[in-house]
Amino acid sequence: MKMTKLFTALLAIFAVQILNAQDVEQLIKAPWLTITGGFQTSGSAYSGFNMEGRRDPFGYQISANINFNIKGVLDIPFSMYLSSKNKTFNAPAFNIAGISPRYKWITLHMGVRAMDFSQYTYSGTNFTGGGIELMPEKSYVRGKAFYGLLNKKILAGDTSSPVVVTPAYSRYGGGAMVNLGTQENNVDVIVFAAADRKKSLRLDSNIIVVPKDNIVVGLNTKQKIGEMFLISASYGFSSFSLNSNLSKGMFEKNMSRIFSHAIDLTTDVKTKWFSVGVSARYIDPNYQTMGALYMTNDVADITLNAASAFWQNKINVSGSFGFQRNNVKKQLSSTDKNIIGNINIAASEIVKNLGLSFSYSNYNTSAEAVQVIINDSIKYAQINNNLSFNVSYSFGGRASKDRALRHSLSLSAMMQGVQTLNNEFSGLSNQTNNISNVSVSYGVGVSSIGLNGSINGSIGSSQNSGGSKNLTSNIGATLSKSFFRKTLQTSFGYTAGMSGKNTSNNFRFTTGCVLKKAHRFSLSMGYLARNIVSDGDKKKTGEFTATLSYGYNFNLDVVNSIKSIKRK
Repeated sequence: MKMTKLFTALLAIFAVQILNAQDVEQLIKAPWLTITGGFQTSGSAYSGFNMEGRRDPFGYQISANINFNIKGVLDIPFSMYLSSKNKTFNAPAFNIAGISPRYKWITLHMGVRAMDFSQYTYSGTNFTGGGIELMPEKSYVRGKAFYGLLNKKILAGDTSSPVVVTPAYSRYGGGAMVNLGTQENNVDVIVFAAADRKKSLRLDSNIIVVPKDNIVVGLNTKQKIGEMFLISASYGFSSFSLNSNLSKGMFEKNMSRIFSHAIDLTTDVKTKWFSVGVSARYIDPNYQTMGALYMTNDVADITLNAASAFWQNKINVSGSFGFQRNNVKKQLSSTDKNIIGNINIAASEIVKNLGLSFSYSNYNTSAEAVQVIINDSIKYAQINNNLSFNVSYSFGGRASKDRALRHSLSLSAMMQGVQTLNNEFSGLSNQTNNISNVSVSYGVGVSSIGLNGSINGSIGSSQNSGGSKNLTSNIGATLSKSFFRKTLQTSFGYTAGMSGKNTSNNFRFTTGCVLKKAHRFSLSMGYLARNIVSDGDKKKTGEFTATLSYGYNFNLDVVNSIKSIKRK
């Protein structure tokens, strides 16, 4: 009843605006019914030589979508997906995800759908049910709400899954969000609740599965102050019961219920020359919401961000520096502390057609014991350093009718170092891992005839504190050409690689064409040959893959098409 009253109230607030929002002239000119959609299918073949196959020998995928548009304001979309993998997992081969008809700023959701409120309340979890979004651009009040099945029940001994699963109750939930204010200054008020249906599952006495429930209240706000200041915040309060059999209400205090908070706050100052911001986050241990698939908790951090541009925006500099820790309520035996910092510099057109970029980041993690366990005190630190540099330069002909060659050169380098220090933890020693890589590429093309080619190569190394070293190198070439006014595209590529004593050769060929702008055909083939050396033994393996695809898209004005057929 409460959800029904909320829908009615929101509709009453917005209904008076519907006639003003409607462009009558545009509505009259719009087609009565337009049907758009597409169909895609692909089949693949795979074969492995002198090795265990990593894929099925044959496979296929079929997908289709169709949308009915009435007078340019109401959309009714449908979709389906079918693949050979569905049979493997005994899943339904045919699946209609759902329908979301839209009229101007009103959207209805029916079937299997997903919505988003905030990261601490409800964020993108699928539901099977119904929902509504009322989002007029010029209104000071907007809102959305939904209710449906979040998780299906799983019976004891269910064999429909390839893995052993634990029995589970069916879970239903819903929520609402009301947004008040303008696009630049607004507040969101959010309520989300979900609970397991206790009567949905009957269990034997030797199987213990308890029902759970959850209610979350959230607030989001964004406030722009003048032309320079922007403040945004998100807050969530969660009441989560690990056993709703022990609860009489969602806010009753008992041994199974966890009350927790989460908040993040960001302030930004933007001027013509620079921007500076500070972000802070705090999430209680065990913070949970049934409206999110994954939630990071037990963390507190603060970060300073800054960015600026120089020399008529040809040079851009940005960076951040911050601290992060867990064990916010001192409940764990140790606390992890992180220092995070990075700097990025990008330069373009300082010299004509020349681009440069540089980035460096440092991640310093340490753990210190809060409680001394027996005679060992745990203390370690991990330091990550990442450095990268890129430069690119192009020259040559530009005009599309110019047959002069167009050249491009690029060079990139990367270094990464990870150092783990275990100073006072017996049984572990200091560890160091260093990785570096340098790559260079050259490309050449003649746009007027659709011919392009490239050559690239790279060399890398990795080394750890145990003295183990590994060298890798790759060199490759690609040639592509378009035919028949670019309706047919072809490409051939070859890459030779080496990693230690192992070598590989990879051949690739792709081609595709477009007919009458609606039909798309493509074919790709590849062969990978490897020479593997292990414990003095040599082994040659090969893998062949091929994929053939077809796609069709259409856009049909139903009424005008019928009239055209009658005239003929």
